[in-house]
Amino acid sequence: MRKKKEQRYFMNELENELIDFLHKKHKKCIALETYINKTNTVYHWTYERKVALYKAVHESDTLVLGYERSNKDNPMELFTSVQVA
Repeated sequence: MRKKKEQRYFMNELENELIDFLHKKHKKCIALETYINKTNTVYHWTYERKVALYKAVHESDTLVLGYERSNKDNPMELFTSVQVA
């Protein structure tokens, strides 16, 4: 089992990984849930890593946070979308 110090994720690294993914895929905007699903084989997404990613996006100056509806059947369901400023 890892120590607590090793389990923490650096928000700057997560932010840079997301920006690199957007540049590699030539995308301007992506939903965070889609990003997590597409990189599921590359990274092991624990609950702590997901929370750190959302916190990094909220506190970031280089990423713009938005919300989008992806399902027309349930209009109240919103997904977090991110784009590079």
